[in-house]
Formats: sequence, C-alpha cells, structure tokens
Amino acid sequence: EEQPPGVRARAFREVLKRALNQTLKGCTPDNIGQCFPTAAKYRPGLIKDVHKQLVGQYERLGTVSFESVLANHDTIRKLNELDILIDEARARKAAAAAEGITDEPIPPSTLPPTAILDAHLTPHLLKAQTLLSEKLTTVQAENELLMDTIEKQEAEIRALVAQLEKVVGGVEGAVKAVRGCVEEGKEEGKGEGE
Repeated sequence: EEQPPGVRARAFREVLKRALNQTLKGCTPDNIGQCFPTAAKYRPGLIKDVHKQLVGQYERLGTVSFESVLANHDTIRKLNELDILIDEARARKAAAAAEGITDEPIPPSTLPPTAILDAHLTPHLLKAQTLLSEKLTTVQAENELLMDTIEKQEAEIRALVAQLEKVVGGVEGAVKAVRGCVEEGKEEGKGEGE
C-alpha cells in the first residue's frame, strides 16, 4: 500500500520535475533542426511537431522511470519516516530548550568505539535477550510438566513394586507352606515305611 507523500517526498518529486524540465529546455526545435537541416529548411512545422513529441515522450519516460525507482526502493515510506524522525528530534530539542537544557549534542565522530558499538548493538541484544528469556520460560514450563510426569510415574512404579512385593511375599509364603507340607509328607512317608 502506497503512503501519501510527506514534505520531503513532495520536495523530492518537485526537484525531479524541475531537473527534468531544465534538461528538456536544452532540447529546442532549433537544436533538432540542426540534426535535420533539410527538414528544418523546408518543413519547419514538422520539426516543431517532432520537438513537441520528443519532449512529451522524454518527460513521460523520465517521470515513469523515476516513479518506478521510488516504488522499487520504497522511497516514499522512507522519506516519510525521515520526516517523522526529524519532527521527533525537533520536538525533543524544543522540550529540552523549554526545560533549560542547553547541552550541545556530542558529534558521533568524537565518541569512543565502545559507545558507538553499544548504541548499535544494544537494541539487537535486548531483542535477543527477550527472545531467549521467552524460550527459557517455555523450556522451564515444559521441564516442570516433565518432572510432574516423572514423579507420577515414579509413584506408579513404587505402587507396582509394593504390590509385586506383596505378591512375592504371598508366593514365598505359599512356597514355604508347600515345602512344609512336602516335608511333613516325607516325614510321614518315612514313618510309615519303618
């Protein structure tokens, strides 16, 4: 969607229009006539028509090409953003003047490299930190769910082991009882055999 042109975008288009008009002023019927002397001598009206067509065609092509470049590079939006930045800077400057702050801005070329690096990297680092914090929160929540699942599984395993121990205890008791019966049977069998 194309934005309506702001102050700088309109001025930029006006500069193109003036530059194009200035360039096309150099393309006069006399200059064209010098390229075609016979036609200029015998049919000067034709040279004027050719001049009018050439100027019109070049003006259209120049304007269309310029608008195409503006659209391809998203120049209108960028110039509008520049307008906004400049307006915000003026507002900050006016607010500072109203508050009595008269400190001159520090030229970036006089800043130490670390300050410049910090100014450029801090927004990216903050964005990365936010992203990593969100991922960490997600992983922690997933880990808590996994811990709950593991704790439930451990409780189930303990319950199953306890049941298994009861069953094993019952089986061992049954084995002892059967051994006791077998032993008694052997003893009785020995007693009868004597």
